[in-house]
Amino acid sequence: MRTLFFLLFCFTPLFLNAAELKILKPDDRGKTYDIAAAEFQKYYKLCTGKELPIITEPNDADSLVVIGSDAVNRFCRDCIEQKKMEPFQIRTGTDDYELRSLKDGSRDLLFLAGGRGRSALYAVYHFFEKQGNCSYFWDGDVIPKSETLDITGLNIKESPRFEYRGLRYFAHRSLHRFQAEHWGPKDWEQEIDWIVKKRLNVFMLRIGMDDIFQKAFPDIVPYPDNDKPIPEAGEGYDDRTPSWSLKYRGELRKHILQYAFDRELMHPEDFGTMTHWYSRTPMAFLEKVKPEFLAQSGGGYKEQTGLVWDIRNDKMLDLYFKLTKTHVEEYGKPELFHTIGLAERRMFKDKKDNLEIKLYTYRRLIAKLLQEYPNAKILLAGWDFFSEWTPDEVPQLLKELNPENTIIWDYEADSTSERNFTNWNLVGKFPYIFGIFEALEASADIRANYDIIAKRIDIAAKDPLCKGYIFWPEMSHADILMLEYFPHNAWNPDEPEPLPAAERLCKTRYRSDADVMLKAWKLFVPMTYPYPGEWFNVSGLWHYPAAGVFFSQRDWAATRKIYADKLPAVSEMYKVLADAPFADDKPFVKRDALDLARTIAGRMTVLAVCHLNIALKNWKDGKATEDDVRREFAAYQKQLETFRDILSLHPDYSMTETFEGLKTVNEVNPCFAKTLLNNAGNGYCASFQYEMFEYFYLPLAQRYKAAVESLLTSPNEAKKIDTAALAPQFTEARTAFLNTPLAEMKAAPERTAERYKAVMLQAASSAETLLNAAK
Repeated sequence: MRTLFFLLFCFTPLFLNAAELKILKPDDRGKTYDIAAAEFQKYYKLCTGKELPIITEPNDADSLVVIGSDAVNRFCRDCIEQKKMEPFQIRTGTDDYELRSLKDGSRDLLFLAGGRGRSALYAVYHFFEKQGNCSYFWDGDVIPKSETLDITGLNIKESPRFEYRGLRYFAHRSLHRFQAEHWGPKDWEQEIDWIVKKRLNVFMLRIGMDDIFQKAFPDIVPYPDNDKPIPEAGEGYDDRTPSWSLKYRGELRKHILQYAFDRELMHPEDFGTMTHWYSRTPMAFLEKVKPEFLAQSGGGYKEQTGLVWDIRNDKMLDLYFKLTKTHVEEYGKPELFHTIGLAERRMFKDKKDNLEIKLYTYRRLIAKLLQEYPNAKILLAGWDFFSEWTPDEVPQLLKELNPENTIIWDYEADSTSERNFTNWNLVGKFPYIFGIFEALEASADIRANYDIIAKRIDIAAKDPLCKGYIFWPEMSHADILMLEYFPHNAWNPDEPEPLPAAERLCKTRYRSDADVMLKAWKLFVPMTYPYPGEWFNVSGLWHYPAAGVFFSQRDWAATRKIYADKLPAVSEMYKVLADAPFADDKPFVKRDALDLARTIAGRMTVLAVCHLNIALKNWKDGKATEDDVRREFAAYQKQLETFRDILSLHPDYSMTETFEGLKTVNEVNPCFAKTLLNNAGNGYCASFQYEMFEYFYLPLAQRYKAAVESLLTSPNEAKKIDTAALAPQFTEARTAFLNTPLAEMKAAPERTAERYKAVMLQAASSAETLLNAAK
């Protein structure tokens, strides 16, 4: 006992004098620095179980994690003046940051210095990646446990290549994971945190107007009832009835943007002719204000709710800017502004007149914006350039723009079209942003033009006038490979090929299951790019017979060859995935294995459609028998069933579970269940909804099969029939789907590991059948 007391007496002073680790944050220098300190405290505790105290006044004894540069933290300045360290090599006001360790006597110091609060946050998250082996993903973090984290030996400086790096969130609806309009406060907080962790700095809400009209014109536009469709609700995706009340959506928007601004993210404010399918003019406004409209000769907008007001009239222009000013005052910031001009519209049939009115519109809108906000920075969307303008027309606009305050945002710098920044006289001459666009209809799975991206980003990266790199997926979180590839290259475009991103994903996301997933990814990636020119996906395959499902004149033999040549490893990939763990404690493997499976299932379904069409044509030409057609129809149905079974394995693909999840956030309009079916059940928005397969695609295939069977018994009549023969079956199937209440659609089968393995092997077998038939 005396020995124990002697040891305690001797060594207690050592424990008392040992340097305690604390977090030193700058005092009253903005909320972002407070968040940076709190995040360091949070993640240190998650890693080690120990909670570090946060202080604003240093002492000479404690080891410190110092948040902020000498521009905001006096302790940094003292260390520099005392010649303990050199000044930081970061540009004030930028996203540059440093992680620098320093030995100061018996204590250790770690400086997490940024050119601004946002980049100080980048430094915090970088530390835990580097020293804690942490990883960050849209659906959660990987945080290994450790006794302690070493703050010594660090000397890291980071600076981004692009000034603007970000994501855009869109207005389509049907599945919670993929559509931002279904996200509640916690979803958005996780998303925004992930944006910062990935060192992005721009995010853009393109999810409708919410209650801007009600806020801007309270005496004219009332809040709609939340127990019926909105008065201007249309069909398909034009049914914009909200799930939650507009009042709540306004509160949610305010929360989202404030949460983002607290982290110094930039959010572009819409200005100008912002009427669009997702931002229609309310009926109450039309009835009471009776706005004048610009003449429109084409572009798809017929109803007055979707027509652009005549901005040649000062009153109409002022009304549009009332919406912008209201959003700035209620929700946003008057710093960065965005317009699409008169995109997706033809105002005059004469091409020259049409171009001139569009040039005038940009002049008119920009002049008004600068009158209201003289210091505005403008992002001018290239959407219209891509769809309507010829390459020689864009330079005419550039002559009228000021490169000091305007940046061209090429939404589709990655497209196969020649209408892109390389042909608009931008390179080396006018500021622009390199954009990647993944449309819902064309790119609802894991696919990208990586070969094109690699060539064009090389041009952009070398051009000082390329100011940004922004990704716009119409389905958020659909392409998990791009979500790893894009942020890396937005910071430093040194990884043009996608395989390194897949390898990093396996190492950091799956950890102990990296080997099996890497094997699957290595088989998968070559099958996804360059993907075939036949881009049509789930949305086009079964919705419109006239779009080329049956009896069409498409060269199905050529399409079959493209797909068959691209997909030789499908069966092997499915067999590898069958061995991947499918368990609740492996959520990333569980989700991503099905992402790979559904993506390839889409490709295989195209192949099945090819086989069937070839058989139908050969039968009509007397080169195939009725049994040949029946065999291919059976294979087509089997592939649809396999596709359905893949989607049934995860709640990500269930509209029923999406609808129930909305109720956990706020009260839901009971009419929204029908709206959800409308929003999904149309030619553009159909994607990977389990209920669509179970209650529309498969019943439609049954109807087609019956119709074709009747034709097989009347060959003379069949040879006179074209695609339109199947139109009634489509109409009947879609009507039945839309008239089936969502509540009556049965739940997906059980999601067990045993069933998962069986479905993967079933997919492998179906793939072998389809590929063998292509030989």
